[in-house]
Amino acid sequence: MTHLGVAVRRLLDPEDAALGELSKLLYATFDPLGAAASGLRVDWLEYLFLALVALTIVISLQAVGIILVVAMLVTPAATAQLLTVRFGSLMGLAIVVGVLSSVAGLYLSFWLDVASGATIVLVQTGIFLVVLAVSPRTGLLGRRSRATEPVPVSSGVRPEDGRPVEPIGDRPQPSGHELRDRS
Repeated sequence: MTHLGVAVRRLLDPEDAALGELSKLLYATFDPLGAAASGLRVDWLEYLFLALVALTIVISLQAVGIILVVAMLVTPAATAQLLTVRFGSLMGLAIVVGVLSSVAGLYLSFWLDVASGATIVLVQTGIFLVVLAVSPRTGLLGRRSRATEPVPVSSGVRPEDGRPVEPIGDRPQPSGHELRDRS
């Protein structure tokens, strides 16, 4: 059996259903040492991930070309990153942006009688620019809301929970003897 076959079989192993297939792949991708320590076969999962990325690129290359493939892979994720900081939400938004922009780009290319790959990338870029302009974190909406927020006065109280804030200068600093005694 090939490495890819073994990786797919291992990923879909029902004994590891508690982790879930996607979470295993994410775990191995973002923390390979931790995943290996927890018993996952990181090498197989890396082979699977590389095979999936390669398959996506090869299929896309036939449709649009190398430069547009890079733009089609990066732009939806960059757009989603402007809207959220959570990884699960980022993946979902990137998928939605990618699918919607692909469908819209294909329809536009059909009606305008232009190249489909370039039209898809232009739609994705247009969505990115709109989100960049109006996103709550980086765009005009974010600037406007940050400008209207009152500047907190140093009252010694945390605004989120009302607990008192201890000034850093008022804390007793340990002496050299105390530091040696701790070890």
